[in-house]
Parts: sequence; C-alpha cells; structure tokens
Amino acid sequence: MIKDRKERDFKKTVVPFIEILSKVISFFIIILLVRLVSIEDYADYAYTLNMVLWAALIMDGGVGTLIFNKCLQNDTDEINQLYSTRFFLSILVIVVLISLFFVLKNELFIIALLLSVSTYFTSTSYLMKMLARGLGYLKEDVTAILTEPILKLLVLVFVFFTKDFIQYDLVKILVLFLFISVFSYLYVLYVLRKLFHLKLYIHKTLQSFTIILKSLESSKYFLLYILVYIGIARMDIFFLEMNSIKSEVSKFSSAFSIYQTSQLFFFAVITSQFKVLFANNKILYRIVFPLVLLAILVVYFIAPHLYLFLFPKEYSGGEHILKNLIFALVPSVFNFYVITKNNYLKKVQLNFHLLSFLFSLKLLAYLIVKPDSGIKYTYGILAIEVLISCTFIAYILYTRFKTR
Repeated sequence: MIKDRKERDFKKTVVPFIEILSKVISFFIIILLVRLVSIEDYADYAYTLNMVLWAALIMDGGVGTLIFNKCLQNDTDEINQLYSTRFFLSILVIVVLISLFFVLKNELFIIALLLSVSTYFTSTSYLMKMLARGLGYLKEDVTAILTEPILKLLVLVFVFFTKDFIQYDLVKILVLFLFISVFSYLYVLYVLRKLFHLKLYIHKTLQSFTIILKSLESSKYFLLYILVYIGIARMDIFFLEMNSIKSEVSKFSSAFSIYQTSQLFFFAVITSQFKVLFANNKILYRIVFPLVLLAILVVYFIAPHLYLFLFPKEYSGGEHILKNLIFALVPSVFNFYVITKNNYLKKVQLNFHLLSFLFSLKLLAYLIVKPDSGIKYTYGILAIEVLISCTFIAYILYTRFKTR
C-alpha cells in the first residue's frame, strides 16, 4: 500500500513537470518557426491555426473527456466505439472547415488543409495520453506528451541549419509537421497497444453516433462552455487579421505565444494541485499569486531582450504588446481557478452562462470599435479578463450574502 501511494505521488509530481516541459519545447518551436518563414507567412499560420484549434473542439465532440472519465472508473467497454465516432466526426468537421476556407479564404486553403489533418492526429495523440493517464499508465502518458514536440523541435533545428542549402517555405514545413503528427500518432498507438488495443469500428458508425449523441446531451454545457471560453481567448487574432496588416498579426501572435506559455505553466499547477488548493485557499493567495506577480515582473523587464535575441528584427514592437499583455496573467489565472472549481462543484452551467454573456459583450465591442493594432487588442484582453474576474467575484459575494 505504501509502495502504491509513493507511485501515485510520483506520478502526480512528474506528469505536471513533463507537461510544462512540452510547453517550453513548443515555445522554442514557435521561435524557430518565426525565424524560418516570413512575417506575412507567420501571420497566415497564426490566423489559420487559430481557426483550426477552435474547430478542433468540435472535432473532439467531448469524446476525450468522456474517455478520460471512463478510464478513471476502469470502464473501457465503449472506448473503441467512442474513438471510432470521434474519427468520423473529425472527418466531417475537417471537410466543412476546409470547404469554408476554400470559399472564403482560398489563399489559405492548403495551409488550412495541412493544419486540420495534422491537428486531428495531434489531438488524437492527446486523447491517447488522457486514456493512458486515466488508466494509470505513466510511461505511455509521458510518451504521448513528449514524442511530437521533441520530433518537431529536432526537425526544425535541422531545417534551421540547412536553410542556406535547401529552400523551405511555410507549406513545406507544415508538410513536415503533418508527417511528424502521423508518425507520433502511430508510435503512441503502438506503445499503448501493449496495454490497451485501440481500433476503429467502421461498421458500427451509426451505433457509435447514437452513443455519442447521448453523451453530448449529458455534457452539452461542458462542451458549450469550452467553446465560449476558447472563443473569448482566440477571437482577438480573428478580428486583428480582418482590421489590420499581416505584420501586426505576427507581432501580436508572437507576444500572445509568450503570454500563453506563462498561462499554461500556472494552469498546469492549478490542475495538478487542484485538490490541495481547493482544500486550502491560502496556498493560492500566499504562493501561487505571488509567483504570478513575479512572472509578470520578469516578463515585463526582459521583454525587450526577448525580442532582441529571439525574434527577427521584423518583429520589433512586439515587446510593447507583450509588456501590456502580461498584466492579464493575474486575472486569467484567477479565472481559470474559479472555472476549474465550478466544474469540480458541478457548476458547469454557471460557467457557460456567465462566459456566454461576456463572450457576446467582447464580440459586440470588437464589431463596433474594430481595433486595428495589436496594442489595442491587449487592452481588450485585459479588460475582458478583469471583467470575468469581477463577474465571478460578484457572484461569489452574492451567494454568500444570500445564504446568510
């Protein structure tokens, strides 16, 4: 029993750090990518990826979360049916998405196609990671976390040092990314099959869709809140692309990547240590938030040096966007904790309703104001994060007052 407890504690400690390591590797992948493609091509990449990642939530259809929950309960009877359903749902979403790009953004059609397909394989590797985690398979979990980012980093390093001899462009790099995503998917599938055999039930498609539709009905608020939450975070690039030039999109995207890396570090801390934080809120305010403030100070003062040493000169000015954007870290970390807490307390519907209202408010503001620079969008991000925090605080105070 002591051995099992030590093993659980080891997994609880190791996996979050491996997740953080993968995010650091992903950050360096972005740094290499901006040095390998033009600032205009990176703008196309950032915009298209933004749309694809939003669509990827629909591709998943809640299957990933459902599989993880089932694995936690050692209920693996319907895993392959759900996995098969997700496959067909993803095909449908990819076809619709690339059709929209073909009609509305024809010049980005090839980029959208490559990113959509590679995102399917990447997200399926993520699904297998959650399956392994739910069943308690540490080796397979770590393999799924690190395989693709490490391979992408190695390939981009090779591309970087051979760019003077071989001509690369964004499409060629995305083709390489696609091959890496497929290979990583196959490798993780091979490793996982030693413990759990995933397979497609093509002949049970209709039956699978019936199952997933039932599961979607029971988890619809979870899916809707995720779509709205991600929408709040990702609509800025969409509007910036419509209202400004490509170089501005690239500068904003580069700053947003650094900001998001900082976010993901603290999000990983919250998710991995949530029960500890939930049981003792003092840890959140005495340790986590002081670290958040320290991160803001560090990023604020090193931002000019980051852009001087890591980014091409065309990205000059992005440091000002980053210095503004990083201040949204405090409310965004607080919001993530409250949202996670509401989910834990089965208040997902509350998250959906509050975030839907604020999503609509932000959307309406951007439609009316039409900001045309990255700096202006940092004000929008900070404002919406603070507004979300104020809304949650007001609700908490209201419920406390009501129960007196």
